[in-house]
Amino acid sequence: MQKKLINNCVRLNILKYYIYSAMYGLMLPGIVFTVFMLARGLNYSEIGFLESIFGIAMLFELFTGAFADLIGRRVAVFLGTILVGIACLGYVFSTTFWHFAAVFVIWGVGIAVYSGSDTALVYDSLKSAGRTKDFIKVYGKGRMFFLVSGMIGAPIGAYLYSLNETLPFLIGSVFFFIGGLIFLFTKEINVLRHKEYSIKAHYSQIKLGLKYLFLHKNIRWILLFGMLVTFYMAFFSVVQTPYLLERGFQITSAGWIFSFVAAIEALFSFNAEKLHRKFSEKNCFWIILFSQIISSVGLAYAFNLPVIGLFALQKIGFGFGRTFSEHYFQKHSDSRIRATLVTVEGFMIDFIIIIFVPLLGMLTDNHSLKVTLLTISTVSLVFGVILMKFFPIHKHRLEW
Repeated sequence: MQKKLINNCVRLNILKYYIYSAMYGLMLPGIVFTVFMLARGLNYSEIGFLESIFGIAMLFELFTGAFADLIGRRVAVFLGTILVGIACLGYVFSTTFWHFAAVFVIWGVGIAVYSGSDTALVYDSLKSAGRTKDFIKVYGKGRMFFLVSGMIGAPIGAYLYSLNETLPFLIGSVFFFIGGLIFLFTKEINVLRHKEYSIKAHYSQIKLGLKYLFLHKNIRWILLFGMLVTFYMAFFSVVQTPYLLERGFQITSAGWIFSFVAAIEALFSFNAEKLHRKFSEKNCFWIILFSQIISSVGLAYAFNLPVIGLFALQKIGFGFGRTFSEHYFQKHSDSRIRATLVTVEGFMIDFIIIIFVPLLGMLTDNHSLKVTLLTISTVSLVFGVILMKFFPIHKHRLEW
């Protein structure tokens, strides 16, 4: 009977996770937020510095994962999505760099608050039913719902922007609020009971997460690989719409292109488990790395239809890479500090955003987007090959 109740609870948690992913993934402002800021007088350097401010706000992750592990992950997700929704509304009223800076701080803190908590709850739900091997399938399916929703939201967001530049932000905020509310009704089952919250317990939890991250060679390696992949993803998410406009596409056409490549990303996210079966772990990471290198080189030179093909290649790497890397990270994590570990990892990766995105923005302003993309590909190749040389083949068990 107990097993039946647990299985039913896991099923409902996964269903709510899928709905939450779809609500969050709609991201109506996603395709237009950079052109919105450019239209309000900002340049790429300023937008790069805003991304850096966003990264600094996300350093709050170091504290939020421990908070979620101690008092509950569903509450953390709810609070975080509410803050993101408020930030989305803030865009509407922003006209200067400092207005946008305040919005980016709220947005960054919001993501920091829920970061790691959603996947930690899903993984431990599956663990309670002895189904941890299903995580890559469940997470991949969740990413698929997220991306398919984005596929729908991209042309809608572009169309709404063509009607009124503030509409994607106004309507988009509603879906953030709904997604957070849905996740609030998940249940945390069969995990170590939450301790009574205190500053001392919070500090101890963070310390435990840092110790685990630096002593566990698999976690250490995936952290470095994540840093390498993130700086390309973070920068390109800023410039992708202006890039398409520079290549001669209209804003509405860009919406349909994003819809198409989101479908590609969703397909490879959903099928990450099948790809994992065909290739070794190391070869999976080679695939992720070279999709990044080839797409960044190609996009530096491409025009017209080849641009769409290279976008699709990039999204293959992002879709499969995000799902597979999350599976690898969760597999090597510990339930006691799962959300803490994810946010400590995020804390470290945030430094890449803080340092490199403004530099890449200045490089683009002073030279060209082509030069920036070629720089990214060179850095990815050199450091990626070095990282792959030190790939930890066997699982490392940490002695506590």
